[in-house]
Amino acid sequence: PADDPRRRLVEARALIAEGRPRDALRQLEVLGATDAAAARVRGLAALAARDHGAAAAAFEVALAQRPRDAEALWGMGQIALALERMPGSRVEELRVDAVLGQGAFGVTYRVTDTRLDTTCVLKEYLPRGLAQREADGSLRAADIEAGDRFAAGLGAFIAEGRTAARLDHPNIARVLRCIETNGTAYLLMPWYPGETLDNLLQRSGTLNEDEALALARPLLDALAYLHGEGLIHRDLKPSNIYITRDGAPLLLDFGAAAAAPGRILGSAGYAAPEQYGGGEQIGPWTDIYGLSATLYRCIGGHLPAPADERMQAIGDGLADPLVPLERFAAAVDFPRVWHAVGHGLALDARER
Repeated sequence: PADDPRRRLVEARALIAEGRPRDALRQLEVLGATDAAAARVRGLAALAARDHGAAAAAFEVALAQRPRDAEALWGMGQIALALERMPGSRVEELRVDAVLGQGAFGVTYRVTDTRLDTTCVLKEYLPRGLAQREADGSLRAADIEAGDRFAAGLGAFIAEGRTAARLDHPNIARVLRCIETNGTAYLLMPWYPGETLDNLLQRSGTLNEDEALALARPLLDALAYLHGEGLIHRDLKPSNIYITRDGAPLLLDFGAAAAAPGRILGSAGYAAPEQYGGGEQIGPWTDIYGLSATLYRCIGGHLPAPADERMQAIGDGLADPLVPLERFAAAVDFPRVWHAVGHGLALDARER
């Protein structure tokens, strides 16, 4: 039948292939906005039409139902590539040399200061699904609906960058200055030769106890300093910890400068229970949970069960799905950190 959803999807794909993405979007209008298959094709059509905001929103619907959906993941990658600044482009006196990474709220570049001939790192506020890159390299909100969220997130990014610039701790990445131009903002930081803890773990798998302590002690000191300044990191995880060439850990993206209004900040497995709402206050204990989850991953080689799933299971009268660390690492091999990690992952903040 002409109104068969499967037929409409096939026809929409054919229209995309013919270079008629707008017609494909019209073909999909009658299908449910929450249907994963329709959302995936809608995202592909919007991507072909260069409507990155609509494409990101559609792919997020598909990924919410199928987190490993290959086409949706590819589409999100294409959006990131389309929004990145090309190597050779400039932000004032800074020349973009390479893309170092992308996140939900920004892109990080390796840049050269052409006046001083030095290498630095530049982070651009670029919230996925809310921004559109113009031909001159500037950014604007993807559409009218995204305007308020884009502006609020940009304001938070600038405020946090200014706060970061006054911090001075050997285990917190410094911010040299905040640049406001091109309809967005950038944070300029020193270039530290090394790699993220996430990359290191992908190669090595796990850490021994001495390595775990060499990581935990400086980071705890950095967190104590951060908390003394009235700031909470709220997104501690291996990809936000940088290991310099001499082995020193650095906290990155403290305070989640790019937090957009309405988003629950944190990453599954590392986010504390209070970050999922419910009225509990976020505080230093939130970062203790994130660091403990990071150490759990470093020692055990596995990600701890997400806090919201743990709370749901216990609320339903089921066992806590958090796999005990001793299942992956013998307590006798980690006498100085084993119990600390367990206490740090307590659902009740008072027990951390």
